[in-house]
Amino acid sequence: MELGRTLTIARHTTNTPTAATDPAEYDFVCGGRSRSFDMSANRFDRTIPDLTNPGAPLVKAEGSGIQNRTFQISGLQINNTAGKGMLEDARQARDWYYLISVPGWGDFSGKYNVSITLAGELEGDMTYDANFSLADGSTEAFTAEV
Repeated sequence: MELGRTLTIARHTTNTPTAATDPAEYDFVCGGRSRSFDMSANRFDRTIPDLTNPGAPLVKAEGSGIQNRTFQISGLQINNTAGKGMLEDARQARDWYYLISVPGWGDFSGKYNVSITLAGELEGDMTYDANFSLADGSTEAFTAEV
């Protein structure tokens, strides 16, 4: 059984990684209380009518299309280096290298873009909801968990 808090995202310190998944080159985005990682593929129709009996009922067949990877994290806004950098990545609409660690599976790294929503009440701490989408599939690297 894995702990949800070990599903993490970290921001590269300089945006020029020497080894795409070297955790020493990344700083954790902190304050996350809820997080999720979605890896899916678009589905497309591959249904072909029966050539010998065109009137027969069709059986749907699907193929896998473009893969999608997104990471969501929500929590308390922490103004450490990675937190401030994440805010700037969203404000400047710039792509940056991030490392997503998925317990029981491995590490995904690549250039991601981030969108952010900040919220706060009159009393209480500032919170954020951040969504990360892979910006450049050719930058992605995966290292399986050992």
